[in-house]
Amino acid sequence: MSQESFVRALEENHHFPEMVCIKVIGANRPDFLSEVLGVIRESLQVQFEPRHTIKETPNQRHTSITVEVIAGTALQLAGAYQRLSQLTGVVMVL
Repeated sequence: MSQESFVRALEENHHFPEMVCIKVIGANRPDFLSEVLGVIRESLQVQFEPRHTIKETPNQRHTSITVEVIAGTALQLAGAYQRLSQLTGVVMVL
């Protein structure tokens, strides 16, 4: 799906600004949490650290970070998803 199609789908199915839940799964590495939160704060123009939870797989190879944050626009949210997917070690962004 193109970025433009994704933005259009978000706009058709959500009413921004809106509280969203973003889940990022990736390699368990020391800077993963700070990178994920940094991208979300910059992309969504959040001035505080958003509420989040962290879970590791039993073998500690991967980390799942779930972030609850208000997205101001569909374009901002799509940008956050795109930037998160490009982080080193990211397996999935939901």
